[in-house]
Amino acid sequence: MGKRQIRPYRDKDVSALARKIGLSPNAKHSEVATRLMLELGWAPMGYKAVLRRYFEQQYSADAKPMNLPVKKVRARARVREIRAIAEHAKRKRLADAAFVNSDAFLESYAWRRVRMEALKKHGSRCQCCGASPADGLRMHVDHIKPRRKYPDLALDVNNLQVLCEVCNHGKGNWDETDWRPDESEHSEDTIGKTLRIIRGGKE
Repeated sequence: MGKRQIRPYRDKDVSALARKIGLSPNAKHSEVATRLMLELGWAPMGYKAVLRRYFEQQYSADAKPMNLPVKKVRARARVREIRAIAEHAKRKRLADAAFVNSDAFLESYAWRRVRMEALKKHGSRCQCCGASPADGLRMHVDHIKPRRKYPDLALDVNNLQVLCEVCNHGKGNWDETDWRPDESEHSEDTIGKTLRIIRGGKE
């Protein structure tokens, strides 16, 4: 009996092969061929030649079956998937950082809610100089560790302090000084002394 006639490979054959080696069934023929060369250790050649060689051996009557290392291929595919997920998460963090540093963040409900928590926790008096709205100054809720450098702490109430507009402007978005006093130091007497010093008075 004569040798079985070798049929040319078809698109659906390549799609089935792509799934078998961990690629999308819609992968290009060149991508499938490149993966085959890597997994089977073949010398570089044109992608059509790679596919032809593979399917000739598959359809040849006297050829030994080509067992691809499917587990290994799937493991590598999983690694690529994990890397893709990590890269997506990184891009999302960058996007979030861009939002945190925008004016839209300061108008968001999430920020206004945590801002109110900080004001309820620390009061409406500057924790640097002791000034209050009664002194004609606006109070700001400041990020101790600037949101430009630490976007992940932008909504952490423990990273917030109350500063007047003058002190907050002087602190800028680069300084990381924590002006929150210890509970033992946070007294009306201490604040009053600080105010008198700032205004040029004596203790």
